Amino acid sequence: MHTLLHLLLLMMFSLSILHGDDQTSAQTTEAVKPVKEKSYIAISAIPEQASSTLIAIGEIGKLLTEGEDVLEMNAVIPSYMSSLQEMLDDPLYEHLDTQDLKSIDELRQRWVIYLKQLKKWQSVIKSRLQVYDENRVTLVKSTSLWSETHINANAKQAPASIQDHIASVLIKIETLNNTTKANYDMLLSDAQIISDRLLQINTRMGQLQEAKEKSLSNIFVVDSAPFLALLQTTPFDLSNYMGLIIHSLTTFYQNVSIYLTSNSSNLYNFLGYMLFIIIIVTYLYVSNYRGRLFPERLSSDDTQFAFIHRPVSTAIILMVFSSMFIFTERSTDFKHFQVLLIVIPTALLLSNVVHRRLMPYIYAFFALYVIHFLEAGVSDHGPMDRISALLLILMMSTLLCLAQRQKKYIDKSDMSALFRYSSTFSFLLCGLLLTSFVANLYGTVALSDRITALVFTTLAVIMIFYILIHILSGLMIVFIRKRIVHAPPVIQEQAQRLERNVVGLMTLAVVAWWVLIIVNIFGAKGMLLEWGASLLANSWQLGGLTVSVEGVFNFFEILTITWLIARLVRVILALEVFTRFKFPRGVPTAISTMSNHTIFVIGTIAALSTLGITMQEFALIGGALGVGIGFGIRNIVANFVSGIIMLFERPVQIGDTIEVNNTMGS
Repeated sequence: MHTLLHLLLLMMFSLSILHGDDQTSAQTTEAVKPVKEKSYIAISAIPEQASSTLIAIGEIGKLLTEGEDVLEMNAVIPSYMSSLQEMLDDPLYEHLDTQDLKSIDELRQRWVIYLKQLKKWQSVIKSRLQVYDENRVTLVKSTSLWSETHINANAKQAPASIQDHIASVLIKIETLNNTTKANYDMLLSDAQIISDRLLQINTRMGQLQEAKEKSLSNIFVVDSAPFLALLQTTPFDLSNYMGLIIHSLTTFYQNVSIYLTSNSSNLYNFLGYMLFIIIIVTYLYVSNYRGRLFPERLSSDDTQFAFIHRPVSTAIILMVFSSMFIFTERSTDFKHFQVLLIVIPTALLLSNVVHRRLMPYIYAFFALYVIHFLEAGVSDHGPMDRISALLLILMMSTLLCLAQRQKKYIDKSDMSALFRYSSTFSFLLCGLLLTSFVANLYGTVALSDRITALVFTTLAVIMIFYILIHILSGLMIVFIRKRIVHAPPVIQEQAQRLERNVVGLMTLAVVAWWVLIIVNIFGAKGMLLEWGASLLANSWQLGGLTVSVEGVFNFFEILTITWLIARLVRVILALEVFTRFKFPRGVPTAISTMSNHTIFVIGTIAALSTLGITMQEFALIGGALGVGIGFGIRNIVANFVSGIIMLFERPVQIGDTIEVNNTMGS
């Protein structure tokens, strides 16, 4: 019996193995084919899931509903692109070599504004398409899920109400899909059109840049008839000349308005800066009026703090200065607009700084600067244009000579630094004006205009930057000296030294800025940057170390910044920390000295790293230093370490009276 049972079990096991092999082979064959996973919602969960799906679809529908700004953009784009296409097809671009530099700059700045608008639209469309892409995936999954659910419900003969509910959900999803598809296609079409226009505009911008470089390289070319020949062949037309000036002013106003409109997002940041500046200037003026601003040793009558007496002019100059950092991509017309805004405030502040005998000449210069601005807007090289340019050169030369004559009536102690060393500079400017006068007579009008612009811009920028340095340094000195009025003499001396260093660096930075402006007038900025990059790229090999000019420059730059930070931290600790918190005697000295040493160590390591010195080289330097300590600088290192130990242990503190080898001292 048992044998029979064993035989039956063995037969069943064999059959199961054979059957299993067949199933395995069948599964292997089917595994090659993709298996569609069936997912659907259980019939019992359909009512609840349908409600949540409809709510989710409603939220997606709100999210994918375009706002008025996008719809308005879509409505404006066709006409906007049509006008852009007309500008792009302007035959003017086939004859750019005949255009003057001012016209080329105006065209280029106009394209910059259009580029900014197109890139703004492109950014909006890109973000909207990303939202569509994310939500369309959700809609596709929902469509698949509810379609499978509908098939399953039909197969299981679900109630008619359930099937109707499923059908309504599918209709809602399909409707939203169709709407989404239409909006998605609309945005894709807009994106394609904008991309095409951006490519065309960039091509035109490249052509304008080439034309500008060519125009800058051709300033020595005779581009007009000699002055006497022009008078004989061309009649005077004063009304036409005045019409050109009015047209130039109208174009200037339109360009500034367009620039501000296209940069409206930056206006809110500018308003914040304006509010901050108004609060600071008002606080200084009111505090000075009440006699609370200066300690007894300082007075607002000092010319260094003259800006406090003219809060409106000071606020306008600081606002314009801050706008340079807010409106980074400024057009040429907007730059001129900024300068014109601060002409009067600068003249008023200079009246509190320079000698009164010089003020009529400064007022006359700014009046001539405004006339130069109006005259520069006309570039037809006609008789009236040439005569006005020549008269302007003569008046500017006369003004410089008369201003220099006032030196003999002014005591040197009453002269400002702006005027004390101006004789050589005025002689140079008069030489440039003479060159401009001769160039205009000869017919190289472009060269003459460039030199005249250089002289006016140089003088205007010097005066504006002089007042700017005056304001910024005065603000810093007021803040620091108000904090150190009750500080020890040592701290006051350190703070005043810090003032001089910061003012010196500020002056150096402003002078460098002025040089860049002058270089940019002659279009040599790109060439200068290219030359600077090639100079900084030079390097040489010192053993296994590669040292570059850029590394050396960065080395000294980091050391200078480290030195300033160390001094600033020392003053801040003495004024803001040690006066507010009570420390044991000697602890402030230890903290100040150790922080100073720490900053210098970190700065030195950072500076050396710019030279390419890695930690391996530091280890070699440490080994060499160890050898040096053993041979000769043992006492120096021992004294340094002893000083550090004394800082922490404080056996001797500042103010103690000590006696060493019968020598007593404090």
